[in-house]
Amino acid sequence: MVNRESVQISTIKKIQQQIIKKEIVCIFPEGTIKGRGLKKGKRGVAYFAIKNEIPIIPTAVMGTKGIIEKIKNLKREKVKIVFGNPIFVKKGDGEEEITRRTMNSLRGMLTADYL
Repeated sequence: MVNRESVQISTIKKIQQQIIKKEIVCIFPEGTIKGRGLKKGKRGVAYFAIKNEIPIIPTAVMGTKGIIEKIKNLKREKVKIVFGNPIFVKKGDGEEEITRRTMNSLRGMLTADYL
């Protein structure tokens, strides 16, 4: 987990090392998984994608509202995961523009009750 209030340089280095080792990195572009609805995107996803010229695979996760309580009560919950089209980037692309494209892609995949 990343402390969004003050991101440590060591965290950025660890993510970069994972990318160099060709490991899959999952970053929530809103900077959190807490709360309801799609939030404003932050630039972290775009930063790493542009720096390393790797695609972003937008991924929408739905059906997680209240899931912890349901699991605690041994209730099954359906979770839906939707993968969008890759967003290809190159050095020189703007972080704001790539973040906007990523968030628009997510917005298009989520159902109305998640927006």
